[in-house]
Amino acid sequence: MAVTIRATAITGGRARGRVLFTDQPISFWGGLDMRTGDMVDPRHPLFGQPASGRVLAFPQGKGSCTAPLVLLELMRIQKAPAALVLTRTDPILATAPIVAGRLYGWTLPIVNVSPADFALLATNPMAVVDGDAGRLTIE
Repeated sequence: MAVTIRATAITGGRARGRVLFTDQPISFWGGLDMRTGDMVDPRHPLFGQPASGRVLAFPQGKGSCTAPLVLLELMRIQKAPAALVLTRTDPILATAPIVAGRLYGWTLPIVNVSPADFALLATNPMAVVDGDAGRLTIE
């Protein structure tokens, strides 16, 4: 049974994919391989997992202003996550999909959900993120 959750849309777009969940912050610089979209930080619980094409669920970013550069490059080579679901989005991270939208017409939805709703993603394999309508549907 699908559950639809109200979300705060950070960037628009709609995507469906397998959920890649962690309760740990993610650093895009040094955490994701810019050529493959794989998690490469050996200290992170998602080490070795592919984020490309997945609904990447993590509570918040960790790190620097280089995160949007990594995300924009992953979007350019079509290795980015399908969508991001967080409890708190650093505004700098949202610049990558905003720039990609303006320059190329590409979308990568980012939504924020409550911590209780975020926890539901830990045990559900599929999700639809609708940044246009501010919805997250867990399948």
